[in-house]
Amino acid sequence: MKVTFMVDCRDVDVPAGFDFEYEKICKQSQQDKYMVEVTVSNLEKRRTLGMNDKFHAMCGDLAHEASDGSRVTKNYIKETVKVLAVEIFGYPQQKDENDELVFTDEGRPVGISTASATSAQMTLLMDALRLMADQFGYDLERTYGWTR
Repeated sequence: MKVTFMVDCRDVDVPAGFDFEYEKICKQSQQDKYMVEVTVSNLEKRRTLGMNDKFHAMCGDLAHEASDGSRVTKNYIKETVKVLAVEIFGYPQQKDENDELVFTDEGRPVGISTASATSAQMTLLMDALRLMADQFGYDLERTYGWTR
């Protein structure tokens, strides 16, 4: 949920660490009688370290099952899973410094880093990883006790 409203900036308490920026905004708003637009929204739950560790461990296991288990193979699997998650499940696509979507040399979308993912987005990656594992005939449910 997101709420946006107008308020006199002199009546707003700003969280620590944002004082300097807020003072600049208030100074700019003097011509509009100190009115500023404030937007308040809920933050999405970030992925946990446990979710991240499990995802990376499962990618490593799949790398061992599918090939040599090297770091190169594991990274290839992680990036391929992100592509699948973007294309199939709507996982967020990475953007460059110009806010343009990033694609591989082959023209496939590049997914965001797991460090930036929310809990819900990590679930999308896990679903894409399950699809990839199924293609190799590897049973992640058996290994990790995963239930659908």
